[in-house]
Amino acid sequence: MVIYVEACGCTQACRHCAVDGKPPFYGGFYSLAELRVLREEWGPLSPYYESTVHPEFPEIMYPEIMGEGSNMLATNGFGLARRDDCKEIFKQLKDAGYWGLSLTLQGLRDSHDLFVSHEGAFDDILTASRKAVEGDFGLHWNFFLNRENLAEVPAVIELSEKMLGKVPWVGIPSHRVSRRMWRYEKFRPSLREVREALPDELIAQTWKQPLENFTEESWLRAWRQAPDADDFRDSFESVVWPPSPPFDRMALFFTREREVFIDPRCGTRIRIGDLAEGREELLSRLQDLPMPEGADLRPEDARLREQDAELLHPRGSSVRYKAISRARFGMREKQKATE
Repeated sequence: MVIYVEACGCTQACRHCAVDGKPPFYGGFYSLAELRVLREEWGPLSPYYESTVHPEFPEIMYPEIMGEGSNMLATNGFGLARRDDCKEIFKQLKDAGYWGLSLTLQGLRDSHDLFVSHEGAFDDILTASRKAVEGDFGLHWNFFLNRENLAEVPAVIELSEKMLGKVPWVGIPSHRVSRRMWRYEKFRPSLREVREALPDELIAQTWKQPLENFTEESWLRAWRQAPDADDFRDSFESVVWPPSPPFDRMALFFTREREVFIDPRCGTRIRIGDLAEGREELLSRLQDLPMPEGADLRPEDARLREQDAELLHPRGSSVRYKAISRARFGMREKQKATE
């Protein structure tokens, strides 16, 4: 089981985020003391969203809260870009077992800021990256491709080689069942577009196998051949409904309002109660949950568009979840448009 806690604010509203209805917001919503109490009751926690804006950063990201094994700090750089004690912060993170920062680009300055809905976000990444280099802290860049930033691939690679001494990790977002991700689909790049934009060497290095294996059409064909294969299910999607103990394949989310939700991956979040009700009571309710709407969709019933056949997905679950989103959100939007 993984447990996400809305302990921190978020300075962005990314178009590829699976969280619906969350504009940028700031602050810390759980104190370090509260997180320690929850850790004692529930086990390791994963503080969300942007940890560097929390007043008790970096302590909230230490192993005493998260458990052992975390060695990369995922961040958008916002908090680090505004601090003058980053060398000390990096030293503390190293002592806690962290190797470096992981930052995600959505293109160059204008493209990135527009995509994440925050002016200055690109410069925050550059500033945090420079501070990491100066503080002898590791640095890793992710570059997510979309139809609007493909022309910027050479410039982003050049910038990464200049600042990091290496090319960034390049990828494409996975679909998750949400309205925001459904709206993101118009940005998903196609096989032809990526082949034209990326050097053959980078494609081979990134995908390790022929790129055509990652098209929507190819994944749909594979899904039809093995409809119950793990490739088409997130690692935290329950195999059976209702879920049963020990709930290893479950993701819980504690909101800033102290509500507890299950994130089924194959559907939108489902509220199961309030934190004050306690772990035992809340987990018992998981065994009464119905299957999320559309989660039993079979590949032969998927209504994916023919014109999307060459769109690229990193894994099979992305195509299955897109088919569920289309059934839940896309068809309803189409129906409303004709009324």
